Amino acid sequence: MDDPWEQAVAGVEAFLDVCAEREYREIVLLQGPIALGWRQWREIDQRHLGEPLTSGLQSLIDAGLLQDHPAELLAAAVYGSLTEISLRIADADDPAAARRQAGRLARSLLAGIAVRPPG
Repeated sequence: MDDPWEQAVAGVEAFLDVCAEREYREIVLLQGPIALGWRQWREIDQRHLGEPLTSGLQSLIDAGLLQDHPAELLAAAVYGSLTEISLRIADADDPAAARRQAGRLARSLLAGIAVRPPG
């Protein structure tokens, strides 16, 4: 896959897929903040998700695919959205349905910050 936009969408979709896996939901999303405390859990999550997200968004900005906002600020907004979406998937009665809904929402959020909606 050579298209940077499709790579970004695929990355978000892969992240949401992982969030829907039972073990990940239970250990990382539900028990992680309890065991580590919110601050430490968030620092670890930020390191593993936030930093790659910032560089990926900067690449999309550089390619002219995203609106020209500071990458760090844009990453904070997207990171916050993805974090909350992942927690909703984890806490859902039907994680598979929540995952499908989350995918549609994530695509809409990304399209909303695109220079021109993809497709």
